[in-house]
Order: sequence, then C-alpha cells, then structure tokens
Amino acid sequence: MASIYQKKNSPFWYVHYIGKDGVRYNRSTGFRHDNANETREARSLRAKLESEELKAATRNVDGTPLDTLADKVIAMLMVPKTRQRYKGAWTNLQLFLTHQRIKAVQQIRYQTAIDYIDWRVQQKRHCGKLITKNTALFEIKVLGQIMQEAVRRGVINGNPLLKLGVKRDPAKIKPALTNDEIMDILQALKEHNMPKWMMRTFLISLHTGCRLSETQIHMRDVDFKNKKISFVSPKGGEARAFSAPIPDALLPLLTEIKQAGETYTLELPKMPSKEWWTFFERIKKSHLCFHCLRVTYVTRLAQAGVPLSLAMRLTNHSSELVHRIYQRLGVEDVRPYANVMAQSLAFDVAKG
Repeated sequence: MASIYQKKNSPFWYVHYIGKDGVRYNRSTGFRHDNANETREARSLRAKLESEELKAATRNVDGTPLDTLADKVIAMLMVPKTRQRYKGAWTNLQLFLTHQRIKAVQQIRYQTAIDYIDWRVQQKRHCGKLITKNTALFEIKVLGQIMQEAVRRGVINGNPLLKLGVKRDPAKIKPALTNDEIMDILQALKEHNMPKWMMRTFLISLHTGCRLSETQIHMRDVDFKNKKISFVSPKGGEARAFSAPIPDALLPLLTEIKQAGETYTLELPKMPSKEWWTFFERIKKSHLCFHCLRVTYVTRLAQAGVPLSLAMRLTNHSSELVHRIYQRLGVEDVRPYANVMAQSLAFDVAKG
C-alpha cells in the first residue's frame, strides 16, 4: 500500500503508491521532511492515496465490498457526532483490513476480530499513549454492525462478530475535583496564558456540569430574561435537548460575551480534548481530564442533598444507574447517617 520515504540528497518526502490505472508510481510529494507541518501534510497525502487504493481494490473483488456497506450504515446514523465517531472507527478498520487483504463481507471471520484487537492495542494515539482494548472493541462493534447490515440484505447468512466473548477492561474512574485542584487549574490557566476558550469551557462546565462539546453555546440559546440556557444538541442529539438555569456565577461571563457581540460562548478547536490532556500533563495533573468537571458537578449535587430526580434533570441523565456512576461520595459524606438504623429502633439492640 501507499508509503512515504526519503531519498538521499533530497529534502523532500517521496511517495510510493498504486494509481487508479493499476500502475505503481514513485514521486516527490513536494513536502520537506525537515519541516514538521510539511511532514504531516505528506502523511496525510499518503493516507489519501492509500484510501484510493483500497477503494480501487474493493471494486475489483468477488463479493460485496465492505466500504459500500460501511457507507450505508454510517449514513443511517441520525446523530452527527455519532456518525463522525463511526467514520473514525471505519478509517482504522480499513487500514487493518487492507493489510490483511480483506476487501469483502464474505471474507470476515471471527478470527478477523480477534486479530484486529491484538493489532489495534499496539497502535498509539497522537499523544503517544497506546490504544486501549475498549477502543478496539468499539471499532469491532462498528464492523459488527456493518456485518449485520449484510445479514439483513441477504448477502451473508450469519454474523460471525456477534458475541465475541471478549470482555471490556474496567473503565478508569474519573475523580471529582477538590477545591484546591479547581483553584490550581484556574491559576494555571491564567499563568500559562492559555487560550480564552479553555477558561470559558472550564467555567461553564464547572457551574453547569455540561460536557466539553456542549460548552460551545449559541448566544441565541442564552435567555437572560428567564435566566436559562438551552442545550439544543447535547449527547444523544436534538431529541435529548434540554434547558437549565443560568448559575449566578456565570452571568458576568455570559453578559460580557453578549456585550462583545460574539455569536457563541466560545469556539472549540478541532481537538479540544487533546488540548486539555496536554494542559493537565503540563501542570502535573495527568490523573485529571475535562470530564472530571461533570463528575465533580454530580458529586457536589449529591453532597448538597439535591433530590435524585432534580439532579438528573440538571445533568440531563435519563438513567439513574448512569447518574449514580458519576457520584464520588466518601465516608464523611455518609457519616451523619451511620446511626439512622439505631435511631429508628425503640430499643437498644446491644442491651438485648
């Protein structure tokens, strides 16, 4: 498949690939290998050419092309963010399947999934960390849905990827932030002169518990008269839209944004989670992530004695189980209730 390489005495990356006409080509990319930005462009070109090779190869295979069914399955997804996540998963699957010379639905076997998991957990993210088994299993789930679509269409008789018997790894527990950690983060955002959007996302999520992607709010969805914010496209799509009261602590920030004539509360960059991960690494708090703010919000609601139904309404949780997973209550939180049973009895159990 397509690859980039260096030539002696040349400052440019060269690319080797198979064209649409089936002919092998070797040519300069025009991008220098001593420049990090141009190196990324060269790698992007290689990935594009490799994708074109895959499509050309798939069109000539005896069987139902996987990419055709993948496009149909992804197109049927109603929530844009879910659709984007599936596209990313399919990109990774394509790379593996290409190297395995698997191009059609009929070639997929149970062992394909097992081999993919073993291969995927050896890959690294942009930050240098290894891909987790849970990520690999999600991507296999996407492939399984593509295979299920093939079953529905009568292309294959059964789906070999149903019930693989591979368990997910326990999810890493995200901690709730302490007051000291919150103050440290706010101070670090100022001292390191971090982009304005980072301070705004932190403050909005801290006081509302919303997810990172939900902090980018159109100002038309901020109702100053009735003091409420409408989250029109939260996790789950428009069907899960909800409104929440504006916390008093956010009014000065939102008023400032409105007076400045800004359209959104902030503009998120392409990979905001990665930016936050880098920031937490930089300030020696790698045990934290942005989603800890949501955990903190849910935990503080519980500590304040907010009824479960109201706390779920504030955080837009539809499941009590999911909501409770976010709570990080400690021994001291429940100590006042340690003697409830004894207090409710009309006699002293210890004395008989």
